[in-house]
Amino acid sequence: MIKMKEMIKIVGWSVTGLLITLFISSPNVFHYWINM
Repeated sequence: MIKMKEMIKIVGWSVTGLLITLFISSPNVFHYWINM
């Protein structure tokens, strides 16, 4: 079984990577979303 801490770390890195990808690929949409 995967430990809870390892699971949280994997999910955290996945979310971080996704946000970075979105920020690089579409900064205008990202800034618009923040300003809402």
